[in-house]
Amino acid sequence: MAGDDISEEETTDPLTLPRPDSIRPQPVPDKPKALNLFTDAVVPLREDEREVIHIRVSEHELMERVRSCGATPASLFAVLLSRAVSRLHPDFSSGIPTISLAVNLRKATGTPLAHQPMVGSVTIPFREEMLGRSLEEQVSDCRQWIALQNHRDNLLAYYYGMHDGMAQLEQIPSLAMRHQLLTEAHQALRQHSTVSLSYVGRAAMGAAERYVREIQTEATSLHAILVEVSAAGGSFCISFMQMFAEDNYLNAFLNELSQQGIDYEIADRHKVMLAPISDYREKMDININENKRR
Repeated sequence: MAGDDISEEETTDPLTLPRPDSIRPQPVPDKPKALNLFTDAVVPLREDEREVIHIRVSEHELMERVRSCGATPASLFAVLLSRAVSRLHPDFSSGIPTISLAVNLRKATGTPLAHQPMVGSVTIPFREEMLGRSLEEQVSDCRQWIALQNHRDNLLAYYYGMHDGMAQLEQIPSLAMRHQLLTEAHQALRQHSTVSLSYVGRAAMGAAERYVREIQTEATSLHAILVEVSAAGGSFCISFMQMFAEDNYLNAFLNELSQQGIDYEIADRHKVMLAPISDYREKMDININENKRR
């Protein structure tokens, strides 16, 4: 609002601060090949269309299960999604169900209030030996994988590596070449994880929370399944986005919720609608075709 004081801690770009003199990421065990749902899904893929299913569950009910199995909300959702995918790929012959979990990089960079996008990711494989284990054991394994990758220097290496990569990309003069390289990079990234999961935590809305019933999220992703989770108004709000013509993966996930005694309600479902940022791809295609004619 006009006249408000905005803290410098909110506006400072972490990239303008000096880099640490030494970044020593902790070693992480090699991960098995991840299942790629773009090539090995059990149902037809719709790459040009994404659907979102908004699911609502009781915050009290889910948190009771979280506490009883020694989980966090993020690790419980990661395990339930892994279990759901493994139901449809029980022999693991095409790869291991692997969750890409979004993590907040602000603490690692020493800028907890920064307004800039500060999101990294850690990958959590659901290894074959986890099949048949108890939920508690699966959660424990999941949390160990998160802890191994959540070391400050690992997150810093990720953050600066992504920035340096984008800086190199911006040196390429041709927009068409940038798009081609990014497309290739996206295809490579799909080899490392199966499902993208983000849990943003509980919304801190203060007195305004009594007016909020749920939070719904719609977004795009490199993955065929993207799950965004938030909590508000006494509910966990799960936005399950998929690129499939059938609900096999969705139903497997909903069944996992039911098996844990967590009742759910489908609040809404529709095609994901995102406003286009620009028509650069159309212009790029025109330029490419003109260059070919020349």
